[in-house]
Amino acid sequence: MPRRGSPNKGAVQPHGNSVRAGLRPRTWALFVLVASLVVYAAAGLHHISLPGLQQDEAWDALIALDTLHGAPLGDTPSVTLLGHQLPLMSTTHEGPTTIYLSMPTLALAGPSVAALRFLHVMVGLLTLVLLWSLARRWGGARTAAIAVGLTATFPAFVWWTRAGGNWNDPVLPAALGMVLLADRWLETRRPRDLAGALFLGGVGVTTKILFVWMAVPLLLAPLLCLGPVGSWQLLRSVRGRTAIAAGLALAAGLMPMLAYNLSGAGTLRFVAANAVSTQLYGYDNRDIVRNVATQAVGFLRLMGGSTVVFSAPSGWPVGALLFALGLAGMSTWLVRRWRADRHARATDRALRRRLFLLLTVVTVVPISAVTPTHASPAYLFIIVPFAWLLVAWAVVDGWDALARRYPGRPWAGAAVLVVALTAGNQTVTNVRVAAHFDRTGGRGLWSDAVTTLASRVQHEWAGRPLAAMDWGFSRNVAFLTDGHIRPQELYDASAEQSAAVADRCAVWMRDPSALYLFHVPRHTAFAGVRDIFEDTAHRLGRTVTLVEALRDRDGEANTLVFAVQ
Repeated sequence: MPRRGSPNKGAVQPHGNSVRAGLRPRTWALFVLVASLVVYAAAGLHHISLPGLQQDEAWDALIALDTLHGAPLGDTPSVTLLGHQLPLMSTTHEGPTTIYLSMPTLALAGPSVAALRFLHVMVGLLTLVLLWSLARRWGGARTAAIAVGLTATFPAFVWWTRAGGNWNDPVLPAALGMVLLADRWLETRRPRDLAGALFLGGVGVTTKILFVWMAVPLLLAPLLCLGPVGSWQLLRSVRGRTAIAAGLALAAGLMPMLAYNLSGAGTLRFVAANAVSTQLYGYDNRDIVRNVATQAVGFLRLMGGSTVVFSAPSGWPVGALLFALGLAGMSTWLVRRWRADRHARATDRALRRRLFLLLTVVTVVPISAVTPTHASPAYLFIIVPFAWLLVAWAVVDGWDALARRYPGRPWAGAAVLVVALTAGNQTVTNVRVAAHFDRTGGRGLWSDAVTTLASRVQHEWAGRPLAAMDWGFSRNVAFLTDGHIRPQELYDASAEQSAAVADRCAVWMRDPSALYLFHVPRHTAFAGVRDIFEDTAHRLGRTVTLVEALRDRDGEANTLVFAVQ
């Protein structure tokens, strides 16, 4: 930038950064940040109760509701403090972060989908602010503006964060904050930065165990740049007092998970039991090549603008193309820089930071194919902000390289046009997704047919026992009825149904007032239950009667309610 008072204010700046008089990159970056926050918030808050509440989203919300009501937490791992039962974990591998995050709005506004999702939109806003801070520190104002603009309009980010309990969205700000503090510690060696990074790392792992994936690129990038000797010297430079403080900070972040595992190692036992073939879905971790390929294709589909789980429209895969080009460009830059001066690698901050972004993608995607549940692009949500930061930095690198090689041409306009087309395509996709939700109320396990069901069981079918014959009924109905009505699950949450399902059905069929809740076949989560149900009724001489078929807003069948007489 020219100095203040320079007559050259309108000149083309170095590295292709053309700025008009009075306008600086930081000013534009701040404008883009504010505009991105507004656009994201508008989309996130639009008809916030759509799509319908899904059971995993309701899982933590119901625990939060029970905690607020002082109700027994059942099988939820908990601890009693001052006479109050407080949750330690949500499941064996997910901590209580979103449980406690949900409590303030639920306490103020009561049990509604809007109150539940509002706070997760706030988590999305925090994520964008942290991404902007990290991107500006690493790549400058232009990189920050591009990264935030592309992330704020990214369909999966918009729609997944507002239903954040399903994706444990606090892992996003935890990951960005951890990386930001770790990078500051490498520069300043301040103990508080190291302690803060490790605390957020502990919070991330407690929130969802897959957060440990982030340790691979975070450790590998400086190790490759410093080499074994330099890495050992870095470790030795940490004073004993600093190491103790950092260890305590990590333990504080991990506290709920540590407390839970001290009495039985439940998380470790869960991971070990599902290490080869998972119990819930029959996913085979030994089929490594196909699993990795599936995750890679799924992540490209995600970057292309698909919301994956909502059966909603997708736009042109412009984002996937830009991501592939950014990945290639960043790889080329790193190879050239790596070969240029091997002695400068240890002190080359740009090399280390870019290498971290590349490693985040090329290590976490294949690692995610090994899982104790099942593989899904949804589990790669944690690396989405870093993927768009990589793209943004690669765009700026290309912009600067072309401006140096071919000066005087409008490369700034070309770069802005590429980013604007991508963000515009994503925004159009978001509009189409919103229209899809307005028209249908959501599909499958994300349908607001469950809201209609909750209303019916409170009024028309009040007092009748409810049996959930599929995943996706019990917890969301319980939450929507303020914990008063809790359908009992008779199915097995596993790839194959056991003989015990028939025994449970036989017991329930003694009561002719009972109602049985199924999804239509195309939306059924655990197949085989309906055959067992009908065979049991036939064996007992009972007649199965369809009470009602609940539909999505556009008329497509979703939920079937049966009685047995």
